[in-house]
Amino acid sequence: MKALKLLLSLLALTALTSVAAQTVPPAFAGGKQPTVALVRQLCTGDFFSQWLNGAQTEAKAIGMKLVTYCANGDDAKMASDMQIAITQKVDAIIIDHGRDATMAPVVDKATKAGIKVVTFDLTTTDPAVVQIAQNDFLIGLDVTMKMLSDLNGTGEIGLV
Repeated sequence: MKALKLLLSLLALTALTSVAAQTVPPAFAGGKQPTVALVRQLCTGDFFSQWLNGAQTEAKAIGMKLVTYCANGDDAKMASDMQIAITQKVDAIIIDHGRDATMAPVVDKATKAGIKVVTFDLTTTDPAVVQIAQNDFLIGLDVTMKMLSDLNGTGEIGLV
C-alpha cells in the first residue's frame, strides 16, 4: 500500500512539475487550480480502486482538480475519453495502461495541443511524454522469492 501511494504521489507530482517546468503557465497563475485528467483503461479490482483513491487523495492534498475517465477495457472508449480530455483543455493528462496503437494518435494530439502527458504502463515514442512503468515479471519474481523464503522451501501454495 505504501508503494502504491508513493507511485501515485510521483505520478501526480510528475504531471504537475512537468506542467510547471521553469515558468508558471497561465493555468497555474494567480492561485488557479490546475485540472488534470486521469484516463484509465481498467477500473475494477483492488489495485485499480486503490490507484484511484490514491490519485484523488493526492489531487486534493496538492490542490488540483482531478477529472477521471474509465474505459472498462474498451480501447475505443479510452481513445474517446482521451479526446474529451483534450477538448476540455486540461492542464495535464495521466494515462493508466492502454494499448500503444490505440493511444498513440491521441497522445500525439494532446502533446501538440500543449497538454503535458504522463503515462503509466503505456509506451509511447512521443519524446514530450513522461513515461512511468513497472516490470511485472520482476515483481512476480520478487514475490515468488519472498514466498519461497518465508516457507523455507516447503508448504502448500494455491494458485488463483
